[in-house]
Amino acid sequence: MRRLQTIEEHVQVSVLYKHFFAGELEVLCSMPEFWRKVTILYSGGDDFAVYGSWDALILLARELQRLFQRFTEENLKDFTGAEAKTISMAMALASDPDAAFATVYEQAGRNLDLAKSADKDCIYLLGRVLEWKRLADAAELKDTIVQMMEGVVQRGTGTAVKAVGKPIAGKTGTTNDWQDAWFVGFTPDIAAGVFVGYDDPAFLGSDETGGHLAAPIFRDFMMVALKDAPPTEFRTPPGLRMYRVNPETGEPAGAGGPAIWEGYKPGTEPGKDKRPAPGDQIVQGVTARVPVRATPASGTGGLY
Repeated sequence: MRRLQTIEEHVQVSVLYKHFFAGELEVLCSMPEFWRKVTILYSGGDDFAVYGSWDALILLARELQRLFQRFTEENLKDFTGAEAKTISMAMALASDPDAAFATVYEQAGRNLDLAKSADKDCIYLLGRVLEWKRLADAAELKDTIVQMMEGVVQRGTGTAVKAVGKPIAGKTGTTNDWQDAWFVGFTPDIAAGVFVGYDDPAFLGSDETGGHLAAPIFRDFMMVALKDAPPTEFRTPPGLRMYRVNPETGEPAGAGGPAIWEGYKPGTEPGKDKRPAPGDQIVQGVTARVPVRATPASGTGGLY
């Protein structure tokens, strides 16, 4: 906030920051995907600290940055330049479950200094300083791959797993010489892999694929593991929207025809530059699915 000229300007911005961090952070941490996974240590005039499972902290950081960007656009438009309109964050991972809390906290502070010294709108994450846009692009790629893996279970080589009856993504695998078969899959809360083969590579039999051998084992395991868990949808992240697409052609789905939901960045969806044929109906702009989560699982402790 070096470019703010008067004490009144500093006070005005500080009060805005205080209300933002105290309000938005508390609301975020009460949402299903963060509740009991993230705990607020403090939120000051222009900073905050939280701790919790590392995967939830990364999601929280992305969402808080998005809200902060919107907040500055609405409330700091009278202040020229980027000053006071960027936010830097950092995360430190506990080296082991018994690591001293104070040690992790101090490391987070050192990581935050590295992020700030980069003079960017950025986050220090897993040993690297990343601009928020690069983190968002990587997250969108990840979520696109998750959707593809869901398709493997719903209509691809892993349809044996569909019998679990809950949202699952995964991938089958088979070596060319029929010596190894596997299936690796996951839900938003649990991941598992199954390998079928011999210690000394040997022929399993013609057409003995991952979908035929490993996927049914994975299915049986997941039916037990998820027996008492409610269905949990994969969360569609900010920046993606769901569109109805014809699974056979990849084009926008027409009314009454086969359709699946796929996530795209607005402006990159199929058919955006084409006019629909007479009688066709293109459904766009569907909001993200909101997950109904079971009791959150614990994770490796982290800290901003």
